Amino acid sequence: MQEQYQPSAVEPAAQTKWDEARLFNVAEDAPKLKYLLPHHVPLPQRQTAHETPSSTAKFPPSTAALKR
Repeated sequence: MQEQYQPSAVEPAAQTKWDEARLFNVAEDAPKLKYLLPHHVPLPQRQTAHETPSSTAKFPPSTAALKR
């Protein structure tokens, strides 16, 4: 194992493979519905992150419309 990471020895070969595989190309699919998926859902009042959510918890309308 090398003692120090040397990016100049590894990066060019990796970037060539990424370019050949077209890993960073994005296709715009117009017919698909665009949506925003929040990464954090606020907890109902009087509930902390350490409590188990109850089955009666009400979520905001923006998150209730998302499919699970």
